[in-house]
Amino acid sequence: MMNWTGELHVEKECGSPFVSKRFARYPLRFLFQEKAHCAWVYLVSFGGGIVAGDMIKLSVIIGRDSCCVITTQASTKVYKTSNNAMAEQFISYQVQTGAVLFVAPEPITCFRDSAFKQHQEIRLEQGANLVFVDWITSGRTHENWVMRLYENRISIYLDSQLVCAENMVLQGNNPQRMGMIKVFATVILIGDKVVPLLQKLQFKNTVSKSSLIDNQGIVFRFAGENVADVRNDLGNIMKLFKIMTDDQVFV
Repeated sequence: MMNWTGELHVEKECGSPFVSKRFARYPLRFLFQEKAHCAWVYLVSFGGGIVAGDMIKLSVIIGRDSCCVITTQASTKVYKTSNNAMAEQFISYQVQTGAVLFVAPEPITCFRDSAFKQHQEIRLEQGANLVFVDWITSGRTHENWVMRLYENRISIYLDSQLVCAENMVLQGNNPQRMGMIKVFATVILIGDKVVPLLQKLQFKNTVSKSSLIDNQGIVFRFAGENVADVRNDLGNIMKLFKIMTDDQVFV
């Protein structure tokens, strides 16, 4: 049983973002890719996944006018539980005025009889920008929604006002209810630096699109029979964001 704790602060100095504070307790680890106009951070676990009983707590602060991408090297695997224990993860993001945060991990993959509870809380100052990707697959290739419990809550605040609340609960090892669907995904865009540039992307597997905060934000929801198709949709967002970063759109 592990108690994971991590802290990450990104700030801007002399026109470039830099990681001003980082702390990760084993088995959590940060990897960094240096970019001139955006800090790229990879979340890595030495064990390759999350075990029942693990409690992961991560705090991320993105400073004023800085730009940061947070992603993972591979899917987050949640292993089988026993004795009704579960794995839990809480991630807190704070994004200051003028900053751009892009959260784009690989999907959560819950193994048979696993139990996982996650809460992601994002607090935005006025003028902050967010691209937030969150997704889950049906499990390993030979599994089909046979986790014991998956609970995922997303809470987004703008200047202390709750503007988006998403909650997904899958329970009961009943794959028949899911039909042919193998993956669910949510993409949330907020802020005048990202919404106008990304909202016109065409997606194959979108099931709904809704607005937030008087049209200052958009929520896309995806469901697909093929993980690769949804991955392509989400990959198009990453590609366009990378192009905009390289072209200094967010500077």
